[in-house]
Parts: sequence; structure tokens; C-alpha cells
Amino acid sequence: MLGVNLDLGYANARVKGLESKLLTDRDYANLKNVKTIDSFVTLLQETGYKNELIEFPKHAGSISFVLDALKKNYDATLKKVESYTPKKYSKFLSYFDFDELCRDVKKIYSKFLLNEKTDLFDLYSQKSNKLVTNLLEAQNTQDFIRLLKHDERFKSLHDIKHYSKKPQEFYHDIDAIQARSKHSLKDFGEKVLTHLLEIELKFKKEILTLRLLKRKATSNQIIKELRKEDLFKPHDYVTARLSYESFKSRLQKDYNNSFTKISEFEEFVDQKFYDSVKRVTRVSVMNLSTLYSYLILKEIEVQKLRTLAVEKFGENI
Repeated sequence: MLGVNLDLGYANARVKGLESKLLTDRDYANLKNVKTIDSFVTLLQETGYKNELIEFPKHAGSISFVLDALKKNYDATLKKVESYTPKKYSKFLSYFDFDELCRDVKKIYSKFLLNEKTDLFDLYSQKSNKLVTNLLEAQNTQDFIRLLKHDERFKSLHDIKHYSKKPQEFYHDIDAIQARSKHSLKDFGEKVLTHLLEIELKFKKEILTLRLLKRKATSNQIIKELRKEDLFKPHDYVTARLSYESFKSRLQKDYNNSFTKISEFEEFVDQKFYDSVKRVTRVSVMNLSTLYSYLILKEIEVQKLRTLAVEKFGENI
């Protein structure tokens, strides 16, 4: 199965430091020419990376070499998945972890959230409400999936996972939930609606926070605005710092005298970067678009940190 192949080949491929063997130029050339995800996995296995750590070189754009090949196959893979039977489709979706997906949604749509002209909250509302309608109308799992696949706003299967609780609860176990006397499909749909409204509230808060960040608002200003919108609770901790600023602050505080050479600092930053990549690569093919965008953002962040290092240590240290 596709999901199993990905689990063995790509999803379990890990990115480590810089000390081991790197992929060669020939490997990159081959990876850029693959036609399917399966051929990509096969190629990795043939080059001896089936049970090894996959390393990405330090030079700029290195990660995108591999991911470009994957991204080109994204649409083709979705078409293949659309032909799955409901049972196979449900099993395929069960690879995802909802918490990771929530975090990835924020990353993949961050550029839209920062755009005043794009109201993601309205878009999200429309889709989530349609999902609940489909849940209430569906008679069984197969019917539910059919309703989603024929809904224009859910035309891409890639969209579905962003608006579900846990995929295995939505697709794989929905018949079991319906079979329990105290949990009709309608009751389940109402629970889903409650959950979706909670996520919408979270998204609305993030949109407002990011817009305020764009205007360089302080933490106190952000909290004040959130209170106006009734989006701030006492236990919330809202920060006005973007990830880079947080990293920079921690770096200056905790690692002020830890490095004697800029090369040592770069190695430290690289390891932090690769640790982040390692966590993200647990997701499967349905999330390749998110993974691609996330890695590009991380590369930009690392470049900012390296600039900081030059300022700290000087060019020739």
C-alpha cells in the first residue's frame, strides 16, 4: 500500500546533523526526475538509504532539491488516493496525528493570515459548517466520504484533514460510533460541531494576533485587543515575539559564551534546524505541501540566525 511504502521510505526518513554521508549530486539529479512517490522510495532504497539517516547538505536550496520532486507528485498522488475504497481510504487517513496537523495548518497558512485581504476565518467557517452538515446527512462511512468528495469546497482531499478531529474517529470508526445506542451519527455530528467551533475560535485569535504582530504591537496591546474581542482568557499567555525573536533572545541569554568559532555556532543552529525537520517528517504524503513550506520557512529562519552569528563573532572568527 502507498501508506505503508511511505511509512518505510519517506515518513521514517530522518534528518540528522552534518557528520554522516551526504546525498551525492547524482542522487539529487535522480530524485528530481522521479515520476511517482513509489519510485522515489525505491530510489532511496536502491541508493542504500532504506535504513540509514538521510542527510541534507548545508548549501542553500539543498532541501528543496528533494522536496521539489515530492511536490511535483502531490496532485498525482491525490488522484490515486481518490480511487481508494472507503476502507482503504480510512486506513490511509489513520496515519495522521491531529495535533501535528493543527500545528501545520498554522504554518502553511501563515502567509495568508498576515494578509489583511484574506479572511481565513470566514473560509474555515464555511468549510467546517459544511462538514457538520455532511455528518448529519450521512447514513454510514461510505456515504459520508461520498458527500465530502462531491462537495466543491472539499474538492481536494488535502483539505479534509484540516477540518477533522482525529481522522480515525471521522472515517475509520464512524460506523462503530453510530452503532452504539447512545451515540447516533447526529449526536456525533453535534460533538464535532462543538469541536470545530473551538478550533475556529483558536484560528480567530491567531489571525488577530498575527495582524497585530504585523503592525509591531506589544504583548500588552495584543492582550488588550483580544479582550475587546472576548478572545482572551486569564490562563492564556500571549507573546508578541515571532519564533526568530524568541530564538534570538534565548541565544543571547543562554549561549552567549558557548562558542569560540562561528563554525561551532553554525553547527549548533543546523542541529536545531534538523531536529525540527525530524519531527515534521513523521507526516505522510498528504502533508507534503505543508512540509515543503515549513522547511523553506525554517531555512529562512536559520539564515537569519547565521546573520546574527556573524554580528556576534565577526566574519573571520
